[in-house]
Amino acid sequence: MNKAKYIIIIFFIMAYMNVLGQLQIGQIKKTFIDPGSENKPWVYWYIMDGNLNKAGITTGLEAMKKAGIGGVVFMEVDYGLEKGKVLFMSPEWRECFKYAVKEAERLGMEFTVGSGPGWAGSGGPWITAEESMLHLVSSSIVVNGAVDVMLPRPQPEPPYFGMESLDENMKKARDHFYKDVCVLAYPKTKMDQPIDHIKERALYIRRPYSSDDNALSNITMPSPADKISGDTGLSPEKMVDVSSYLQSDGRLVWKAPAGEWVVYRFGITTTGANTRPAPASGYGFECSKLDSSIFDDHFKNFHKKLIDDLGITVSNKKRAKGWNMLHIDSWEMGAQNWSYHFSQEFRKRRDYDMTPYLPAYSGQIVGNRLITERFLWDMRLTAQELMLENYAGHFKNLAHQYGMGLSIEPYDMNPASDLALGAVADVPMCEYWTSPSFITAYGCAEAVSVAHTNNKNIVAAESMTGGHAPVWTDNPGNMKGQVDWALAYGINRMAIHVAVFQPYLDRFPGMTLGGIGSFYNTTQTWWSLSNGWHKYLTRCQFLLRQGKPVADILFLNTEGAPVSFSPPVSAQAGTPVMPDRKGFNFDGCDPLNLIANADVKNGKIIFPGNMSYSILVLPNTEYMTPELLTKIDELIKKGATAIGFPPQKSPSLVNYPKCDEEVRVLVKKMWGNDNTPKKIGKGLLFPCSDKDTLNIESAPIHAFGQTPSIPPYIRYSSIEKVLHQMGLKEDFLCDKAFRYIHRKLDNGDVYFVSNTLDTGAIGCCTFRAKGKSVTLLNPMDGKEYAAKVLRTDGMTTTVKLQMEPNGSVFVMFDHRILSKKSLPDMTPELIVSKEIDTPWTVGFNPRFGGPVSATFNKLIDWSTSTSSNIKYYSGTAKYVTNITLTPSEIKGRTFLDLGTVEVVAGIKINGKDMGVVWKTPYRMETTGIWKSGNNTIEIEVANLWTNRLIGDQSLPESKRYTWTTCNPYNGTDQLRPSGLIGPVTIQKTDIK
Repeated sequence: MNKAKYIIIIFFIMAYMNVLGQLQIGQIKKTFIDPGSENKPWVYWYIMDGNLNKAGITTGLEAMKKAGIGGVVFMEVDYGLEKGKVLFMSPEWRECFKYAVKEAERLGMEFTVGSGPGWAGSGGPWITAEESMLHLVSSSIVVNGAVDVMLPRPQPEPPYFGMESLDENMKKARDHFYKDVCVLAYPKTKMDQPIDHIKERALYIRRPYSSDDNALSNITMPSPADKISGDTGLSPEKMVDVSSYLQSDGRLVWKAPAGEWVVYRFGITTTGANTRPAPASGYGFECSKLDSSIFDDHFKNFHKKLIDDLGITVSNKKRAKGWNMLHIDSWEMGAQNWSYHFSQEFRKRRDYDMTPYLPAYSGQIVGNRLITERFLWDMRLTAQELMLENYAGHFKNLAHQYGMGLSIEPYDMNPASDLALGAVADVPMCEYWTSPSFITAYGCAEAVSVAHTNNKNIVAAESMTGGHAPVWTDNPGNMKGQVDWALAYGINRMAIHVAVFQPYLDRFPGMTLGGIGSFYNTTQTWWSLSNGWHKYLTRCQFLLRQGKPVADILFLNTEGAPVSFSPPVSAQAGTPVMPDRKGFNFDGCDPLNLIANADVKNGKIIFPGNMSYSILVLPNTEYMTPELLTKIDELIKKGATAIGFPPQKSPSLVNYPKCDEEVRVLVKKMWGNDNTPKKIGKGLLFPCSDKDTLNIESAPIHAFGQTPSIPPYIRYSSIEKVLHQMGLKEDFLCDKAFRYIHRKLDNGDVYFVSNTLDTGAIGCCTFRAKGKSVTLLNPMDGKEYAAKVLRTDGMTTTVKLQMEPNGSVFVMFDHRILSKKSLPDMTPELIVSKEIDTPWTVGFNPRFGGPVSATFNKLIDWSTSTSSNIKYYSGTAKYVTNITLTPSEIKGRTFLDLGTVEVVAGIKINGKDMGVVWKTPYRMETTGIWKSGNNTIEIEVANLWTNRLIGDQSLPESKRYTWTTCNPYNGTDQLRPSGLIGPVTIQKTDIK
């Protein structure tokens, strides 16, 4: 084949590939207008303790479907309301549940069921104390000579949520249940208990990091590692097992060798963890999280009964709709440090006998401090492995048998590594609040990191759990800012918290979850006008599932458990509630994932699914297992770039002390004797050793003012410097406070950009992308618009973005073909063509106190009306007027601008449904809709429930228009602006 023919063939191949690329991006743009139901947002759907019926099921699901909700997370809770008649898991309840699933299937909606009654954990009245989460507890006495003494029975730890969290039957069961494990004797030595936070270190408790001042985000090894000694503890070598001398009544009959001996009696008790906040008939102990056979008992008594009721059989195919997911929600069960086979599993996994070291559970030094801490590290790691295998992993396997997936929220009280637990899930989840009451953004970083490094395309979030204050004020307009933050942070499925089940079809606004959540009920005043908001979310979620996410920095988390991942403060901007990524994006990585799955390609660290990173940042810890350090060395040899501190020792007793020598030798080989960058194989290691000049930082301070005890990370600026040396530019830079996220397509790039400000802004944004065509996709209307490209340098492209208050846009880079389409401007310069000042006929709903009809010669704020029927009205009202337009007034591109709206408005012009406007500016394009002559405008407006709730407080209960389980207002509270306030104008672009 001659050279000319070869060039022609290559040309046609490239042209063909260009066509394929254009088809792919073209299909994305086409689907973006109206994505499928699998991309829709979800809601948490809470049933309030027995308040359940079929009529409410149908009404609720149909209202959700019509508004654009794609799925529900179904849970039943008890939150102090009057109990309903349909008891949890009764035959009537199970029939209602079956009906709900069938209704979801009929409507094409997805349906998720929690892991147990309540919103946390897996358990119920079918779990006995013997099957519950277990602690190893102990008592001790000092003896000498011939012994015939009653050993104190070890007492259970108090439940984390207090004895009041247990009913009388559970208290009796807790007090009664006890099983001996062993009795051990040691020659007496110094008997102090110098280990700090032993309750956490021995997994007796796991405080919620997001809400407890005393919580530790990570349980770390003591520092400095090279100065921990003090051989004053119990000698494991001199331990004597005297279990056979324990009598059935608890007496020890034993002839002790000469000297004083400390005798420990070890036994099993329940942790007291219970289902919460569970309905009365679902209240009981949490099942053991370390024993799969016990979890099977829970699954049989809850999920399997419901599965059988529905006739769901074992399947190799995922159920596309209806009940197709199981879910582990907030981990509020605390920790567990024992199971019936724990010591055997420990020996199998750690390769040594744990028995001599058991006094370490109580904080007693065994050997010396470092040996004791190493044992506790091994114990916690064993507990994590058993939990991941026998609880989360086993649960997922059971789910898969029936064509279902498993989602998990792994943050907060989880006694394992958050990243490791999240990695078990088919859909990792997180939770974010609208207020600083609970700062859980770190959990969002965890879920996103888990998804990216484990090839999981969907990252879900329990969204806006806190709700805006005061209550009943949430609406699409004030939710958008935080939702855009979540989208830009990497979340692409919102499960909005919370839609409370409404058993009464004639009571409004109805039941609530106390004052918690976003009051996202189908009884909201604006619910019938929420489709546009949900379509916005659907478009965003669809596009943020295309291609692969882009991140440059991989923060390696510390080994062991419990461990959370808190991103470095310096790598983020914004607020603790809504921290934004800087120009180089990042993820966290669990060490187990790095060891098992990481590789190197073209100088980048890659994971299955081709997620890649330019630099590996090591944790600032003095401890690292030889296995992890060896893996890091291998990655660098293959071409990876890493930066970090040299470890000193292994955290484990496994293969001790040889393990420490292995670490020392490998560190010497990798880091050398100075602080200069080291060439290792094809890669580079940037050492960090001088802590006085290292530019390190602590973890962020959480909501309650405590600085978590976790190793500091290298500052972002130091990492940024290395990335610049590698020739990388920031993925995104902007001269305004815009946030971003970047997805890499097969033949292009797409960025989501949102304005963090409540005011409009024009930003010059530089993207690390190039394209033969650059366009804007507007998630508000699904349309494509022209991009104003200012410059390109072959690696980056700078685009001028004019953003509305809290506005957002997708910037699409097509690598293949230059677009020949002439696209309109998304934010054109407008002038007022006509102000609409004709009288409006306004129809209200008498059900909520409004007049059937009123005439507004001028638009007003309802709350300022002299008529109490309008002043206190809450709900929807329809405005109708007619206007006459001339040809010049409708020439060019036209827009209808409603001015001020409180809070949502649906528009019809000349009988054509134009959709809904739900945020500032309340403006909609109307090009081609107007006609010369007479035009009819209909605007349906919804306000909030607050004014009617305030007004009702001044009325006798029998004359009130509202009924709800949460009304904190009184008759003197300030009313909120409401209705179409205007001015309403027609605006156009043909500026002379």
